[in-house]
Amino acid sequence: MRYDVSVQEPRFDRTDYTQAVLGQLPAARRAVYEALIAKVSGNTPLIEVANLDLANENRVFLKLEYHNIGGVHHSRIYPLIFARAEAHGLIVPGVTPVIEASAGGAAIAFATCANALGYSKPHPPQVVVPSYLAASRLEKIRQLGAHIHFVPPGEGNDSTVHRLEKILAADKAAKGGKIGTNPHRLFCCTKTQKGTENGYASLADECAAQLTRMVPGARFDSFIGCIGSGSSISGVGRRMKALNPDLQVVAAEHELTPVARSLRAGRQLNFERYPHPFHGASHWGVSADKLNVDLSLIDAFECFETDTARKVQARVNRDEKLSVGLTTSGALSVALRMAEQVSQDNMLVIAYDSERQSQVDESFSADNGILVAEAQ
Repeated sequence: MRYDVSVQEPRFDRTDYTQAVLGQLPAARRAVYEALIAKVSGNTPLIEVANLDLANENRVFLKLEYHNIGGVHHSRIYPLIFARAEAHGLIVPGVTPVIEASAGGAAIAFATCANALGYSKPHPPQVVVPSYLAASRLEKIRQLGAHIHFVPPGEGNDSTVHRLEKILAADKAAKGGKIGTNPHRLFCCTKTQKGTENGYASLADECAAQLTRMVPGARFDSFIGCIGSGSSISGVGRRMKALNPDLQVVAAEHELTPVARSLRAGRQLNFERYPHPFHGASHWGVSADKLNVDLSLIDAFECFETDTARKVQARVNRDEKLSVGLTTSGALSVALRMAEQVSQDNMLVIAYDSERQSQVDESFSADNGILVAEAQ
């Protein structure tokens, strides 16, 4: 049987974290944030994958997060990132210019929230993105009026972070004063700030509620997620473990860039060029302190290959009539392999991207090839 269930009430997320953040704002401003949260995120479908011949009576469920406004799951956390900074007096609407670095998806959510919350004037929101960005996402960012800083071809994940740091340093030198005392200083509203991952509690709660409606009394036994900045796998994983302490959090990584596995072993992987087209699914070249991943939450690391992910993507698109991207397909391929080793498990995979959203310039990776990784 195939399910397509959305939670209808309540639509506005009222997790403890959300209430704690918004509760620090004046009533009128809090109402603005609540309206934005209700508009841009949540209520996305949960679908059971029914036609992929899973072994051992296992079941895999896809949470279609690309149904959020803007097509990205980051819409769940950026209102809270802005709210927390505003509540602490770090930013002022209509005064403080804001910036974020992203592989693409987060930039859309960031710019959407900046516009809605009064942070697009007198200066447009700024984003630092890689030049290989999917055309569909780049067009959305441009439509939102954001000023775009491109990282040149041939530079890795760490380059967006380094470029962001240079821009912030130049702004500090030009304007002086400290963040929080000079409201005209450029402020980075970033998902890598510790605590922002808690905004994903609403995603976990929504999945659990939907599964219960589908299968009364059922709980998720495993959550398979990819790691970009680490915010979503950490936030969803932490909340899912609170709901079921026996749940397994599995990090799905491309075989050529096992970044999280290496970071937990105390090593940082570096490449001179992108080795595969899964941009944004693994932040190699970035130290753990510049990510927002709680590695202690991860119970297992599983790798996938490009060819396998492509085959799974084709099967899902054909047999399930669903458009999923390469990153999602990589995580799904891990779930299918896990199904051969366990029985009667309910597995959750977050569908971060649709096929169109993941259509990056793959010739960039092919042309630049793979260089040897260095462990530091």
